[in-house]
Amino acid sequence: MTSADTAFLNDLAAEPVRSVYVHVPFCQHRCGYCDFAIVAGRNELVPRYLNALSLELTRQFSSASERIELDTLYIGGGT
Repeated sequence: MTSADTAFLNDLAAEPVRSVYVHVPFCQHRCGYCDFAIVAGRNELVPRYLNALSLELTRQFSSASERIELDTLYIGGGT
């Protein structure tokens, strides 16, 4: 590893990675690798879920004293 590589890695380590994972629990079946909660056959709950998700994201990100920028927004689930 060169000194330039080391400097680059140190710069990366100095900045926190800000990522959010949003799990959509409305699945038709459970995937073998999934450990998240799921709700099967309850599509009538989708609008309530999306409303609650919107409120929570607004609450989390608007209450910060400074602007929070995400590196990554993961959205998963919902098979």
